[in-house]
Amino acid sequence: AIVENSLFSQYQLSTPLRLVPDSVLVVGPRTELLKIKEWYTDSLALKTLLSSPKGSIALAKHQNSKVQCLPKRVDYSAKVEEMTERTLLVPVKLRNCRDSVQLFPRMVQLVCRVGLSRYDDLYASNFEVVADFKNIDIRKAASVPLVLLKTPTWVHISGLQPSKADFLVVKR
Repeated sequence: AIVENSLFSQYQLSTPLRLVPDSVLVVGPRTELLKIKEWYTDSLALKTLLSSPKGSIALAKHQNSKVQCLPKRVDYSAKVEEMTERTLLVPVKLRNCRDSVQLFPRMVQLVCRVGLSRYDDLYASNFEVVADFKNIDIRKAASVPLVLLKTPTWVHISGLQPSKADFLVVKR
């Protein structure tokens, strides 16, 4: 389901839209069924949400009238919550690096939006930021991109600063 909404700035969907059932039975000619990997719903427009939406939405029709899905409608629900911004310092982990490398900075600032109900559950350990040297020639490069690999589903990332780190190769 594609959701179009205009939430007040301090409110956001704090969970992904949930569809029940999460799968449908599709019947029709075998040649058509082999082409199907997913089935869409009609569009859903939710405007100025201050509370959690619930309802029912029709499933889209297939261009071939011999192909049908059951059920014809699914129930949807999501949680809307007041959000706040939080800034965390997250350590950077090194990957694919054989030599001794000193990274600058060793911590990054992560800015995220989180629902008030989960604010106290948010820690730097919920995230993983990596400096991956797999495609970096440490003899020529002076910096490495930083990538956010792990983040909770209930957090919206606003920014990662810096987005790259300088490094020095230390010989022992």
